[in-house]
Amino acid sequence: MKKAIFDRFFSLLAVVMLMVMTSAIVSSCSKDNSMGPLRGQWQLLSITYPDGKSVEPSQPRLYISFDQNLLQLTSSDDLEGFNSRYIGQVTGESPDLTFSFPAYTGQDKLDIISRWGIESDPAVVKVENISGNSMTLKVGTNILSLRKF
Repeated sequence: MKKAIFDRFFSLLAVVMLMVMTSAIVSSCSKDNSMGPLRGQWQLLSITYPDGKSVEPSQPRLYISFDQNLLQLTSSDDLEGFNSRYIGQVTGESPDLTFSFPAYTGQDKLDIISRWGIESDPAVVKVENISGNSMTLKVGTNILSLRKF
């Protein structure tokens, strides 16, 4: 008798766990990707500063990736002791966005993210132009030119 109750309890528990796991998988897969045409990896080709100075980062190559309201700043290598990946949040809707990096603190954060032309946290961003494989962002007062990678 006790074994039958025990078996029935664990059968019911297994069914409930299976239902919970199935609903979690289905709900996570149905998230709307609000990044639209920004979604994907972009190589930073140039940063133009307000004084007209333009920098074309070639070594290391710098990338910005967008997905599910997150952005990732990536470097092709680990020069000067910098980590090669930084994760941030994207809020707002294109063309008016905000980039923020809440996981990183201190002045070092601004030194690091400025390699990508981002000089404040949070940073006000406007998508100036986006086509199939090129994009121009105004980040604060800097203009970033990117290509889809």
